[in-house]
Amino acid sequence: MAMMLVPVSKTLIRTIYDYSTDQTALAKVLRVFLFLIPLDKTIQFHKLMSIWIAIGTVLHTFAHFMHYASVPLFYDEVSFPTKGVWITGTILCFISLWIFSAALDVVRKVKFEIFYYVHHLFGFYYVLTLMHGADWWNPNFYKYLLIPGTIYLIERFLREYKSSIPVGVESVTMLGAARSKGPRVLCIELAKVGPLESFKEGQYCELKCPNPVALPMASLHHLERTATQYGNLPHP
Repeated sequence: MAMMLVPVSKTLIRTIYDYSTDQTALAKVLRVFLFLIPLDKTIQFHKLMSIWIAIGTVLHTFAHFMHYASVPLFYDEVSFPTKGVWITGTILCFISLWIFSAALDVVRKVKFEIFYYVHHLFGFYYVLTLMHGADWWNPNFYKYLLIPGTIYLIERFLREYKSSIPVGVESVTMLGAARSKGPRVLCIELAKVGPLESFKEGQYCELKCPNPVALPMASLHHLERTATQYGNLPHP
């Protein structure tokens, strides 16, 4: 479950991608591993793990109920007299339900803000999982969370730092604006400086744009587009 954090650590993924595209010995070794673990499928892997977590949550909860029905004294007097496992387990089930429901395409593509903010309940999810055990402590989960959690914390720190550096907008063009029907593409040319200086063709950048709708939850909208190189400018 803790490995869910690694596929969404975008800075780490982009760094591995940068090293793997060189012609050094390290790059050749990385390309062998990346043939088995493609970087372009990290989000699909994240979604696959979420499915297994959903299945595991249902089976884990069902097993607790069946065990309690068989030997209730084990829970009430021996292992979990403080009831912490029931309290944290119930809240974890609700958080799982909210996160899975808000991640559906029908929600994410229409109300991205709901998906974005509900998904950030994962922080409470991991804290409660650390408390999900006898005497409000899970003696094993922190071992699995230590490395992925550290990677993700560094990722978030770098993401916030880089997002604070201003980047100039060179031009904004609506391709196909004259059409009455058919697709239209918003082309934004950004100055390749600061956090975008090392970006390469085919990589992703994340744009945080003010939302014209004056709603508290909709004040910021996060868009992700493919960054390509055109001269000295990346085009999201």
